[in-house]
Amino acid sequence: MDPTGKPTTIPLAPYNINATHLPSSHASTITSVSIFSTPSHTQYILITTNQTPGSPLLRTFIAPLGASPSQYRPLPPKTTSRQILSASTTPSGRFIILVEKDRMRVLTTQAVYDGGLTCSEETVEWKSSLGDTAKDRSAIALSVKEEEHAVSVMGVDGRGHFVSARKLWKERPG
Repeated sequence: MDPTGKPTTIPLAPYNINATHLPSSHASTITSVSIFSTPSHTQYILITTNQTPGSPLLRTFIAPLGASPSQYRPLPPKTTSRQILSASTTPSGRFIILVEKDRMRVLTTQAVYDGGLTCSEETVEWKSSLGDTAKDRSAIALSVKEEEHAVSVMGVDGRGHFVSARKLWKERPG
């Protein structure tokens, strides 16, 4: 917001994960985008992809809002598959919820020594019935709420499947 309370527009460079033209059998598609602010008021963007086998293109990543491609940080391979159907973050960006083919995962974000964010390799996951509505089409909505020792997630897909889960921790992760 500007000083008068009017919304401001920030010009951004486009996020191009398909930097070169490849046959569609090797192309990745963006499946979700979440923008969040950390407690330090830094804005980040989480872009998830459904990446086909053999594709050399960028996997799901976190970057400061408006960052150059050199600042894109793919999530650690142990924490995600290549096929992410949808995702969301808590408003603080502390947790990321991923929807994959047959499961959901909670990831905990953490700072990187040279700046930016990534996530811990420790994940919490459970089976999920959320899925694509058709080949190469995903219509999944997620609602995420962060609590002191829990994350609550509700999701629905275009086929009418509904998921509700609350994951508890004795100590807050990360």
